Amino acid sequence: MTFSIPQRCLLATALLAVSATQAQAQAQAQTQTQTQTQTQTQAQTQAQAQTQTQARADAKPGRADPMNPQADVPPLAHLSAFAAYRVVPDWTAGGWIEANQIVARIGGWRTYAREAAAPATTATPAAAAPGTAAAAAAAAAAAPPPAAPAAADASSRSPAMHHGHGKP
Repeated sequence: MTFSIPQRCLLATALLAVSATQAQAQAQAQTQTQTQTQTQTQAQTQAQAQTQTQARADAKPGRADPMNPQADVPPLAHLSAFAAYRVVPDWTAGGWIEANQIVARIGGWRTYAREAAAPATTATPAAAAPGTAAAAAAAAAAAPPPAAPAAADASSRSPAMHHGHGKP
Protein backbone atom coordinates (compact mmCIF):
# COMPACT_ATOMS: atom_id res chain seq x y z
CA MET A 1 0.00 0.00 0.00
CA THR A 2 1.42 3.36 -1.00
CA PHE A 3 0.58 6.74 0.44
CA SER A 4 0.84 10.14 -1.13
CA ILE A 5 2.97 12.84 0.46
CA PRO A 6 0.00 14.64 2.12
CA GLN A 7 -1.21 11.32 3.51
CA ARG A 8 2.26 10.58 4.83
CA CYS A 9 2.34 13.99 6.54
CA LEU A 10 -1.03 13.34 8.16
CA LEU A 11 0.11 9.92 9.36
CA ALA A 12 3.33 11.37 10.80
CA THR A 13 1.38 14.11 12.58
CA ALA A 14 -1.02 11.57 14.03
CA LEU A 15 1.85 9.36 15.23
CA LEU A 16 3.53 12.35 16.87
CA ALA A 17 0.30 13.27 18.62
CA VAL A 18 -0.15 9.70 19.89
CA SER A 19 3.45 9.50 21.16
CA ALA A 20 3.10 12.90 22.89
CA THR A 21 -0.07 11.71 24.59
CA GLN A 22 1.67 8.54 25.72
CA ALA A 23 4.60 10.54 27.10
CA GLN A 24 2.20 12.74 29.07
CA ALA A 25 0.44 9.67 30.45
CA GLN A 26 3.77 8.17 31.53
CA ALA A 27 4.79 11.43 33.22
CA GLN A 28 1.48 11.55 35.10
CA ALA A 29 1.90 7.93 36.19
CA GLN A 30 5.40 8.65 37.47
CA THR A 31 4.16 11.69 39.37
CA GLN A 32 1.40 9.63 40.97
CA THR A 33 3.89 6.90 41.92
CA GLN A 34 6.23 9.47 43.49
CA THR A 35 3.36 11.02 45.42
CA GLN A 36 2.27 7.62 46.72
CA THR A 37 5.85 6.78 47.73
CA GLN A 38 6.20 10.07 49.59
CA THR A 39 2.90 9.50 51.37
CA GLN A 40 3.97 6.00 52.40
CA THR A 41 7.34 7.29 53.62
CA GLN A 42 5.68 9.99 55.69
CA ALA A 43 3.31 7.43 57.20
CA GLN A 44 6.20 5.14 58.07
CA THR A 45 8.14 8.03 59.64
CA GLN A 46 5.14 9.01 61.75
CA ALA A 47 4.64 5.39 62.85
CA GLN A 48 8.32 5.11 63.82
CA ALA A 49 8.12 8.37 65.79
CA GLN A 50 5.06 7.10 67.66
CA THR A 51 6.80 3.79 68.36
CA GLN A 52 9.89 5.59 69.70
CA THR A 53 7.78 7.85 71.86
CA GLN A 54 5.94 4.84 73.26
CA ALA A 55 9.24 3.02 73.83
CA ARG A 56 10.59 6.02 75.76
CA ALA A 57 7.47 6.07 77.87
CA ASP A 58 7.80 2.33 78.54
CA ALA A 59 11.54 2.55 79.30
CA LYS A 60 12.85 0.93 82.42
CA PRO A 61 12.99 3.32 85.35
CA GLY A 62 16.68 2.53 86.06
CA ARG A 63 17.85 3.25 82.55
CA ALA A 64 18.46 6.77 81.25
CA ASP A 65 16.59 7.98 78.18
CA PRO A 66 19.16 8.48 75.40
CA MET A 67 17.03 11.21 73.84
CA ASN A 68 16.88 13.28 77.03
CA PRO A 69 19.91 15.56 77.45
CA GLN A 70 18.96 16.19 81.10
CA ALA A 71 18.87 12.49 82.03
CA ASP A 72 21.11 11.21 84.82
CA VAL A 73 23.75 8.84 83.51
CA PRO A 74 26.30 6.72 85.36
CA PRO A 75 29.89 8.00 85.38
CA LEU A 76 32.22 6.81 82.65
CA ALA A 77 34.64 4.02 83.49
CA HIS A 78 38.02 4.01 81.76
CA LEU A 79 39.93 0.78 81.28
CA SER A 80 43.48 1.38 80.10
CA ALA A 81 44.91 -0.73 77.32
CA PHE A 82 48.07 -1.04 79.41
CA ALA A 83 46.25 -2.42 82.47
CA ALA A 84 47.18 -6.02 81.61
CA TYR A 85 50.70 -5.19 80.37
CA ARG A 86 53.39 -7.65 81.48
CA VAL A 87 57.01 -6.60 81.52
CA VAL A 88 59.15 -8.87 79.35
CA PRO A 89 62.14 -10.18 81.29
CA ASP A 90 65.60 -9.29 80.06
CA TRP A 91 66.60 -11.47 77.14
CA THR A 92 69.92 -11.81 75.44
CA ALA A 93 70.31 -12.97 71.89
CA GLY A 94 73.58 -14.78 72.49
CA GLY A 95 76.90 -14.36 70.81
CA TRP A 96 77.26 -13.80 67.10
CA ILE A 97 80.05 -16.34 66.81
CA GLU A 98 77.82 -19.09 68.21
CA ALA A 99 74.97 -18.01 65.92
CA ASN A 100 77.25 -18.14 62.88
CA GLN A 101 78.48 -21.61 63.86
CA ILE A 102 74.89 -22.88 64.17
CA VAL A 103 74.04 -21.48 60.73
CA ALA A 104 77.15 -23.12 59.27
CA ARG A 105 76.18 -26.49 60.82
CA ILE A 106 72.67 -26.22 59.43
CA GLY A 107 73.92 -25.58 55.92
CA GLY A 108 74.20 -21.83 55.58
CA TRP A 109 71.88 -19.33 54.04
CA ARG A 110 70.91 -21.73 51.25
CA THR A 111 69.08 -23.92 53.78
CA TYR A 112 67.03 -20.93 54.91
CA ALA A 113 66.32 -20.09 51.27
CA ARG A 114 65.08 -23.66 50.64
CA GLU A 115 62.86 -23.47 53.73
CA ALA A 116 61.40 -20.18 52.58
CA ALA A 117 60.72 -21.56 49.09
CA ALA A 118 59.19 -24.80 50.42
CA PRO A 119 55.39 -25.10 50.45
CA ALA A 120 53.78 -23.94 53.68
CA THR A 121 52.13 -27.33 54.28
CA THR A 122 55.41 -29.17 54.88
CA ALA A 123 56.61 -28.54 58.41
CA THR A 124 60.31 -28.79 59.09
CA PRO A 125 61.65 -29.65 62.54
CA ALA A 126 63.43 -26.28 62.67
CA ALA A 127 60.14 -24.49 62.03
CA ALA A 128 58.56 -26.15 65.05
CA ALA A 129 60.87 -24.58 67.64
CA PRO A 130 63.13 -21.96 66.08
CA GLY A 131 66.24 -20.98 67.93
CA THR A 132 66.65 -24.18 69.92
CA ALA A 133 69.64 -26.47 69.69
CA ALA A 134 67.38 -29.48 69.06
CA ALA A 135 65.74 -27.70 66.13
CA ALA A 136 69.13 -26.77 64.69
CA ALA A 137 70.36 -30.36 65.01
CA ALA A 138 67.19 -31.75 63.41
CA ALA A 139 67.49 -29.29 60.53
CA ALA A 140 71.15 -30.16 60.06
CA ALA A 141 70.28 -33.86 59.91
CA ALA A 142 67.44 -33.28 57.45
CA ALA A 143 69.36 -30.91 55.17
CA PRO A 144 71.67 -32.30 52.49
CA PRO A 145 75.34 -31.60 53.09
CA PRO A 146 76.64 -28.46 51.44
CA ALA A 147 78.32 -29.04 48.10
CA ALA A 148 82.08 -28.64 48.10
CA PRO A 149 83.35 -25.92 45.76
CA ALA A 150 84.76 -27.31 42.53
CA ALA A 151 88.51 -27.08 42.24
CA ALA A 152 89.44 -24.72 39.47
CA ASP A 153 92.69 -25.23 37.68
CA ALA A 154 94.60 -22.49 35.92
CA SER A 155 93.41 -23.60 32.46
CA SER A 156 89.71 -23.22 33.35
CA ARG A 157 89.99 -19.64 34.56
CA SER A 158 88.46 -17.05 32.35
CA PRO A 159 90.60 -14.06 31.39
CA ALA A 160 88.07 -11.78 33.10
CA MET A 161 88.76 -13.32 36.52
CA HIS A 162 91.15 -11.72 38.95
CA HIS A 163 94.49 -13.53 38.97
CA GLY A 164 96.29 -11.72 41.77
CA HIS A 165 98.12 -8.59 40.72
CA GLY A 166 99.64 -9.71 37.49
CA LYS A 167 100.75 -13.16 38.63
CA PRO A 168 99.56 -16.09 36.47
